[in-house]
Amino acid sequence: MQYPSGIHLMEVFGLLRYMRDLFPPKMPLPICECMLLQAISETEGGGQKGRRVSELGAQIHMAMPAASRILGSFEQKGLIVRRIDEGDRRAVYIRLTPEGEQKLEEIRRFVYAHLDGIAQQFGEENICALEKLLRQLLGLIPGHTGKEKG
Repeated sequence: MQYPSGIHLMEVFGLLRYMRDLFPPKMPLPICECMLLQAISETEGGGQKGRRVSELGAQIHMAMPAASRILGSFEQKGLIVRRIDEGDRRAVYIRLTPEGEQKLEEIRRFVYAHLDGIAQQFGEENICALEKLLRQLLGLIPGHTGKEKG
């Protein structure tokens, strides 16, 4: 069926909702928690401080109260540590503990094992083309550059 362009784009967005089904049904943690662990691991320049809570929430588009609640759970489980910056006592930095790094590695192995088969079927060329098109589209949305991390 032929749609006007705007309606067609809405249909594409509707299809993107189903991409969550790419993830295995029995994840070691909920997807939002997996994404937060991954974001914590991405400490800029290998710095020892860690990541600020505000950076983490913004990176994965999570509200601060939700991010704080999950971080509290991570802290209770021994997956992260919080450190107050001595130079700016308002700044709290988050780092993975060895247990947190181990949990993240478990998640990566689990997800990659599941997604590798799908990626091989879809093909590297298609994956690159899809990423390029999605980044172009994202770049058209005010406040985005299309160069954001996934």
